[in-house]
Amino acid sequence: MNEFGLSTAWNEILKNYQIEEKIGEGSFGKVYKATCLLTNQVVAIKHLEGFSYHDYDCVKLVREI
Repeated sequence: MNEFGLSTAWNEILKNYQIEEKIGEGSFGKVYKATCLLTNQVVAIKHLEGFSYHDYDCVKLVREI
């Protein structure tokens, strides 16, 4: 776990992005402000939690994004 409570599964993402802060939460997870280390572009990264693979959940997820 890192300072934002993200698991080691995030290690690949953290190679290319510097997480700056948590900027919000939605029904499926949290949103973080990050900077791309390659381009210096500021981006938002959505961390999905509690997601299932039912068709209805997929539709709700696409709407939220």
